[in-house]
Amino acid sequence: EVYDRIGIDNYLDRVAEGYHLTIFAYGQTGSGKTFTMEGYTYELVGKEKIPHPIIDLNDENIGLVPRAITNLFSIVARHGDIYSRIYRVSCSFFQIYNERVFDLLKASEEKGGLKVRWNARDDFVVENLSDFRCHTPAEVLSYYHAGLRNKAMASHNLNLVSSRSHCVFTITLESYDLLDSSNVVKSKLVLVDLAGSERSILTGTHGAAHKEAIEINKSLFTLRQVINALSDISSAPERKDNTHVPYRNSKLTSLLRQSLGGNSYCLMVACLSPSDSYYEENISTLNYARKTAWISNDPIRNEDPKTK
Repeated sequence: EVYDRIGIDNYLDRVAEGYHLTIFAYGQTGSGKTFTMEGYTYELVGKEKIPHPIIDLNDENIGLVPRAITNLFSIVARHGDIYSRIYRVSCSFFQIYNERVFDLLKASEEKGGLKVRWNARDDFVVENLSDFRCHTPAEVLSYYHAGLRNKAMASHNLNLVSSRSHCVFTITLESYDLLDSSNVVKSKLVLVDLAGSERSILTGTHGAAHKEAIEINKSLFTLRQVINALSDISSAPERKDNTHVPYRNSKLTSLLRQSLGGNSYCLMVACLSPSDSYYEENISTLNYARKTAWISNDPIRNEDPKTK
C-alpha cells in the first residue's frame, strides 16, 4: 500500500528515462524505517545474538527496496522495447558506520574505511567501491541480501534489531541507443536506510553502542541542518547567496548532495512510532518532513555531454 500510494513505479519510469532517484526513510530509532525499506523480520543468531534477516520474497510485507528492484527490471524491459535501447544494470552497497564508509559487498583492506572524494562532475563519490554487473532482479536482490547480512546492527531497549549505520544501496543504469552506440544515458536509483536518532537514557546503550549513537546523532544533526538550509532557500530564493548548506560536515550529507537540493528526484518516507511516549520525536519527524517537502530539486536527464 505504501509503495503504491507513493507512486514509486512512476518515478522508476523516470530512472529508466535517465533521471536520478533517491528514496530514504527518516525517523527515530524503532519507528520502522528498516522494515519500511526491507520488509524483513530478523532473528538473533549465535551466542552473540547477531541479528540476521529472514528473507521471504513471497511475504506480502516485503519492503520498498525489493519491490523497486523487481519492478525496475520490468520497466527497463518495456523502455528498451519502446525506445530501442539496451540497458546495462549494476549495483553497489555501502554503510556509513561511525563516520567511516565501508563496502558491504566486498571486504576492504582499508581499516579506516573507504575515502570519499570530490570529482570533476561536482559530486562526492566513494573511492574503490565495488560495483557488480547484474542481468536479472534475482541477481540484484542476492547482492542486496548479502549486504544486509554484513551491515552493523545491535539491540537496545527501544529496538531489538537497531541499525547502527546508514546504508546506501545504489542501482546504476546505463542505456545505449541501438542505432547510435555513442548515445549513452546514465542514471541511478539510490535507496537509503538511515539509522535512527537516539537518546541513550531511553535506549540504555553504553560503551561501543553509546559511541555509535553519538556518531549517528551527529550525522543526523547535519542532515537536519542541510534540510533547514535548503528549505529556507526554496521559500526565499533571494537568500541563496547568503545561505550556507553544510553538506561537507558529514559523510552522509556529502554523498546525498545531489539527492537533497541537486539534480535528482527525491522521496522521503517519514516513519512514526505509534507510542504516545514518542510524541515529541514524532512531531520533530513531521516538521522535517514538511521542510523537506519545500526543497526544490532540479532533476535533469543524464545524457553523455559528448552526444549533446
